[in-house]
Amino acid sequence: MNAATGVVAVIGAGLLGSAVVTEAGRQGHRAVALSGVRWRSDDALEDVQRQLTEIDRARGGRALTVMWTAGRGVPSSPESELVRETRFLDRVLSEVIPALRRDELSVVLASSAGALHSSGEDLVIESSTPPIPLGTYGRHKLEQEQLLAQCAHSHGIRAVAARITNVYGPGQSLSKPQGLITRLCVSAATRQITPITVPLDTQRDFVYVDDAASQLLDLARTVGAPGRSEVGIVASGETVSLHRVIAVVGSQRASGRLLVNCRSTQELSTGHCRFVPTAPGRHRPRRTLES
Repeated sequence: MNAATGVVAVIGAGLLGSAVVTEAGRQGHRAVALSGVRWRSDDALEDVQRQLTEIDRARGGRALTVMWTAGRGVPSSPESELVRETRFLDRVLSEVIPALRRDELSVVLASSAGALHSSGEDLVIESSTPPIPLGTYGRHKLEQEQLLAQCAHSHGIRAVAARITNVYGPGQSLSKPQGLITRLCVSAATRQITPITVPLDTQRDFVYVDDAASQLLDLARTVGAPGRSEVGIVASGETVSLHRVIAVVGSQRASGRLLVNCRSTQELSTGHCRFVPTAPGRHRPRRTLES
């Protein structure tokens, strides 16, 4: 997206995708979220292809960025679901994207930082850090990035795989077994018990959804030459212990306490990674967990 203003087509308008649409519009781009995609149907690919083709034809001379934020898989998802998601992305990249106009076309894939950088050591993770995928989920995320690279190389398209840390913010779905901060907020409001299966001194990078959206758009703007797929890190740049997260959320209650069930099988955390954001987001100040 090298033009001053362009067109951003978002596939998957959940928490992150919706924020991308809002932020892109705020920056002056024409932002379109694909709607009515029949994800569980054999017609899903046709829905995506039809809408992207219409957007491509209507963009005129403006740059087009296709943003994939549609992944619903999580580390606990069955492999069959992860396989289905990867195969669908493969078809989008091999059948739909090559049929679009190549001029000023880029593709941004929302990937996972935590799933691709698993280590027992304290590390500083940058975009050039080699991935170490974690489990089946991490291997599928790496395969998806490889599919993106193949698409870029075969068809001369600009592309970037955005490895994103733990996104949080209002509107996060409770139907997926993820989103610690959201679940702690639910606990604060309802006094439900939140299960935690890792040590409380475990460090994580939590990035507010609006900041993540801003960084994604900056990555799209600075993506490199046609035919190459690059890697970017989307993160807050700071790590915080789970104990601190619980304390911050709990401070919003009069009692200052949350109901948390810790069932970690580890006595100590195994280290943490500090993620260095590739494009910190020039259009919106970074929000801390406290703010």
